[in-house]
Amino acid sequence: MKPIIYCLFSAAILFATPSFVRPPTLTPPSGSGSWTVDFELSEGADVEVAILNMTDSSIVRRLAAGLLGSNAPAPLASNTLRQTLSWDGTDDLGKPVTGDNSQYKVRVRAGLSFALDKLVGNNPYYFSSVNGAALSDDGSVYVYGIYGSYGVSMTIRKYDAEGNYVKTVFPYPAGVDTGNVRGWGLCMRNDGTYAPSYSTLNALLMSGSMVSGRATKIMPFTQDNKAICYSIVSHWPNPNKMEMVRIGENSSIERNGGQLVLINTPATLPNGGPMLFTKSKEQGYIYLTGAYYAKDLTNYNYTLADTGFWQDGRIYKINLATGIAEVWMTVLPHDSIPDFGTSRYQWVGPFYNGNGTTKLDFAAIHGIAFDDSGHVLVCDRVNKRVSVYDTATKALVGSIPSTYPHQVLVNKSGEVYVLSRQVTGYNTGLVSLNKYSSWHNTTPVASMVNFIPTITHYSTAVRMVLSEGGSKPVIWLTEKTVWAIRDDGTNFTVIKKFEDLCKDEVSGKAPRLFERMTVNPKTEELFFTDAWSGFYKIGNWFTGAAVKCSTSAKKNLDAAEPAISPDGYLYVREGNSFSGPVTRYAMGGQYLTPAPFATRGTNIVDSNAYGRYGIAWGDKGLAVSRAGKVAIIDMRGFAEYQCKLLDTTGPTQVNQYPIYPLAGGSAGLQGAGNCGGVKFDRAGNIYVGALIRSSEHVIPAGFVGDYRYSRGVGAVVKFPPTGGSVGTAAATGALKVYSQGFSAFSGTDANCQCRTPRFDLDMYDRLFIPNALTSEVTVADNNGNTIATLGRYGNVDDAGRDGKIPLATPLTVAVSDNFLYVGDINNARLARIKMNYALDNVPGIGSTLSEKEALRNKPAVVAMSHSPNPFNPMSKISVALPKAGHVELAVYDASGRHIKTIVNNTLSSGVNIFTWDATNSKGQKTAAGVYTYRLTAEGKSLYKRVIYVR
Repeated sequence: MKPIIYCLFSAAILFATPSFVRPPTLTPPSGSGSWTVDFELSEGADVEVAILNMTDSSIVRRLAAGLLGSNAPAPLASNTLRQTLSWDGTDDLGKPVTGDNSQYKVRVRAGLSFALDKLVGNNPYYFSSVNGAALSDDGSVYVYGIYGSYGVSMTIRKYDAEGNYVKTVFPYPAGVDTGNVRGWGLCMRNDGTYAPSYSTLNALLMSGSMVSGRATKIMPFTQDNKAICYSIVSHWPNPNKMEMVRIGENSSIERNGGQLVLINTPATLPNGGPMLFTKSKEQGYIYLTGAYYAKDLTNYNYTLADTGFWQDGRIYKINLATGIAEVWMTVLPHDSIPDFGTSRYQWVGPFYNGNGTTKLDFAAIHGIAFDDSGHVLVCDRVNKRVSVYDTATKALVGSIPSTYPHQVLVNKSGEVYVLSRQVTGYNTGLVSLNKYSSWHNTTPVASMVNFIPTITHYSTAVRMVLSEGGSKPVIWLTEKTVWAIRDDGTNFTVIKKFEDLCKDEVSGKAPRLFERMTVNPKTEELFFTDAWSGFYKIGNWFTGAAVKCSTSAKKNLDAAEPAISPDGYLYVREGNSFSGPVTRYAMGGQYLTPAPFATRGTNIVDSNAYGRYGIAWGDKGLAVSRAGKVAIIDMRGFAEYQCKLLDTTGPTQVNQYPIYPLAGGSAGLQGAGNCGGVKFDRAGNIYVGALIRSSEHVIPAGFVGDYRYSRGVGAVVKFPPTGGSVGTAAATGALKVYSQGFSAFSGTDANCQCRTPRFDLDMYDRLFIPNALTSEVTVADNNGNTIATLGRYGNVDDAGRDGKIPLATPLTVAVSDNFLYVGDINNARLARIKMNYALDNVPGIGSTLSEKEALRNKPAVVAMSHSPNPFNPMSKISVALPKAGHVELAVYDASGRHIKTIVNNTLSSGVNIFTWDATNSKGQKTAAGVYTYRLTAEGKSLYKRVIYVR
């Protein structure tokens, strides 16, 4: 059974589909001369010419590729459709081929296009940190958080009352009414499509709205089915106001017109506290607690403001129509609240970050809740209790003892839930949840004590909401992950924990981002980093599962920058710190094996390559030439980079050529160190990505005047082997600056090198250049002719079934002979894209094995795999059997209930493929959510988790 191809996007080819006027021929030399290749096309097109060994269907030599016409790249002839090329009888590494002449044949392919093959990654339950949850009127839950690292990839996702993923609201989707999403910031194209207008390039935040800022939080409730987010950061031209926005189910945003602003009185923003909001029973109002102003920093101790509007211990009431806040109640007078220092830490709770500094995340009072009998319950951390006040008289009428109460909820029956949080160290603490039959009863009837030992060391993102739409109340708690906790009366039951739904089955952790990549062209194994030190490999594309790379010593290999040499070795910038050696490994087998150089006795190329602030952020590129030269971009001064060329043929590390200085240092902050990616071509020329642009560069429609485009789009620069340099605006000694846009470079907004793009060069010297700001990848020949452009903006719910390849921010690419791999950062996933040709005189030769053939070559054990994951509408399950036997394959939901039996029969040996269309045994569609496949064969059971999305 062939794999399902969901979409096909043919890139814009400049000419009509060609045919052969003269079929390709390969003529051997009569003596010791060169072979002759001859062919002629009917139309102008891009071509690719290779020599094949027909005995094993392998590619021996890649001769040429490019666009025929007036600017065809060598060795193709310009201004002619007939091409006559020479082949010297050597392979890609320059070694003479052997064997009979009849076993060699020329292959000519023309008319490159692309089809989406597979999307890998972005589990809808994965968050690297959570900024809170909001309960909608219909019982669904909106979760706001980050699914990347360093503040990148912020998202708002919707889940139903059972916690099943529904949709992504932000990043906003493609193809909707632009009036709904224009408030986020859009760059409109002439064809009516759009791409985001970015707010910052340092973390590739996708929106001009404050919703993509790390200081933004989501309220624990919605209004009119619109989630409300707020930011405690001031916004120009209202620097003394707290901004709020409403985000609709259709991804609309109300910011200007319908804008909500919390007005400060006086004009000083609160700078401390967890900022906890509560929905008012009075229409048009909300309440704010946990906000206060502190001053006078001395030895990390703050003095609380004793006058003014924002004082610790107060409850504020906000008019949603006017945005005006007023003091509704003073729970604790100023003189009863200790200032920051030892006494306050004992009573209120410390913020701890490991170096003795403090942060203003804890307040004297935290969350509040209202019951139906005119009382307000207040989390009083100074008095270690939940205090109960009469809302009319403001008199204290009762209390529930509680150590460090953080948030309180009251259900429809008057039962009280209290969440207590105590920080004991960096990312450690005690979290407990207690239920009371009423606020009159101080003995809990249900408890979960210290059930989250590893916690966030701050309180600003910890939120608790209560859903009562089902048969039993469910508490949704956001901490480091999202918990769904069902109230079963006298006990609590965790029915869903997002962290458990996104662990990789091999490594135990879901890879976060596809940052730096390289692909083995012989096996299609993809090696990549996850934006930190995690180094992974995907080798089985039927499943797309990522496996943590390990050495032959069975230890994980930490690496920040990978490259595969033409002779088939893996090179990495190794280590889990700011710097580390460049080393070489042999691939193949279960583990990577150190591959020492014959002249050195060690696999070390460079003893110490230096990056900046975090693994894979300061590292800028690694490449290996056919002649064994290694190029690495590292930092030689603060935000000042160089491209070192190293010779691996000698006994010691040698700078073979002068270094290539790149902009930085005295050049100032703008443009400092803005480089990314390095590659060699077949002739040994060096290509470096840099924040400069060719005079031929044309800003695409919709991006003219876009501030981030002008600041973040650069180019690929080609240098000779003898050297050159890149400045802040131009390159010295360059052979060519390619006019295709290459982005995004992050260091223009601040002196930060957190995100830098990566291009690739294939073995024909074609360039594959990503532009994260336009959501596209451009393919160009070596003379700079654009062959194809692929990709259009789409968020993670876009699976590519509309005829386009969905990309949000393609920041990095890797290419083989048959596939293009695109790391899509803001979608936190990888796109595997098939390269197709309209014309091919030797079809099917040189391509990879089919999925079924590949699985048949696996070790003879029972195996099960499935794809895609998440899926909609169909999941494909592959069962590999070493011998014929009885097999039962069934589907179960998250609670263990049987949904459907797919097969219960005797199967033949080899690979058997089945599908599940998300229906139960009665043929009815199941709800979106997490399901489990159970395979029983040869006396053993295998389990695989699958996610069905709608």
